[in-house]
Amino acid sequence: MRVLVTAASRHDATREIADAIVSGLAHRGVDAEARPVEQAGTLDDFDAVIAGSAIYMGRWLKAAREFVSDHAAELSSMPVLKAVHAPEGDCRDWDAIDAFAGEIASQLAADGAAN
Repeated sequence: MRVLVTAASRHDATREIADAIVSGLAHRGVDAEARPVEQAGTLDDFDAVIAGSAIYMGRWLKAAREFVSDHAAELSSMPVLKAVHAPEGDCRDWDAIDAFAGEIASQLAADGAAN
């Protein structure tokens, strides 16, 4: 079971969060890979997706919105976690991010998606 963690970022803070989520998932036995949305490519090798974006003016970056739109058919057939609200600015709380990765790993395991 493989999980893609993809994020759009202007100043790399959101990509660092994606990397931290991958690390937290790997620590919990989940095979995950981080890729910027612009380099996500095909989803054929993945069984679940975590999609995120920096938020400006209350919206995801255009690249993240396009990723979700362009892959809508594929995403509809797999577990997807997508941020629906987050504060603007640099709000990186590494302990909270690791706890979030733990919640994701638990949810994937409960859904039968993780090994």
